[in-house]
Amino acid sequence: MKIRDFISVFLRSFALQAVWNFERMQNIGFAYALLPALTALYPDPRKRTEALMRHLEFFNVHPYMVNIILGTVIRTEQEISSGNTSLTETVNNTKNAMAGPLAAIGDVFFWATFRPFMVLVAVGIMLAVLRFNLDRFLPLAPLFFIVVYNVIQIGFRLISFLAVYRSHEAIVLVIQNMKFQNMLDRIRFLGMATLISVMGFYFISYSRNMYDGTCFLLVFMGSIFMGSTKLPPAVVFYAVLLSGVVMYMIRGYG
Repeated sequence: MKIRDFISVFLRSFALQAVWNFERMQNIGFAYALLPALTALYPDPRKRTEALMRHLEFFNVHPYMVNIILGTVIRTEQEISSGNTSLTETVNNTKNAMAGPLAAIGDVFFWATFRPFMVLVAVGIMLAVLRFNLDRFLPLAPLFFIVVYNVIQIGFRLISFLAVYRSHEAIVLVIQNMKFQNMLDRIRFLGMATLISVMGFYFISYSRNMYDGTCFLLVFMGSIFMGSTKLPPAVVFYAVLLSGVVMYMIRGYG
């Protein structure tokens, strides 16, 4: 395989969910991403078709984690094309066995932890820009989120793709060395510190009087507490809404 084949596979991996379907989930997107590698490995159209059909079975994983599986599958297909046909029956089992745990890691790390953290930082930037009357710099807040978040997730995709391909036999070790749990703990700590900082900044800068600031603080902390108790989001939403209405009425009567 040539460098252009790896580049093509990597770029195509962003279309993983373009043909998402309820029967086999991401199978077509995965096969589409893998096709340049299969074309390079199997010059014979018949063997290439057989290899492609192997990867049209059920498949579902977090889109940011698919490159780990692509690296593993390409290495396995290389061995099959070199004559190790015993791997033909196991390549899909290996792929699907990896998909579940990687999907869980991706959901928890990227979508439940890292993305909210980046949004929180962007909100902090927005509040600071507004506080110092620098409205012309307001677009920097969403731009910061879009650029930094995507640079990190795309960089992770590329690095994991190459690392797993080069260390096929030590894939578990490669994933362990990524130290997701340590990064989760650090991001959660930074997220809480950022949350407290943003809350304090808002309290000091935007509260017109002590009553408004206290109400904001109570509602904010109450929503965090209710969220930590795993109440349904609808319950939290209506509780916060009702609290705001009650506090507004009290303020009006006062």
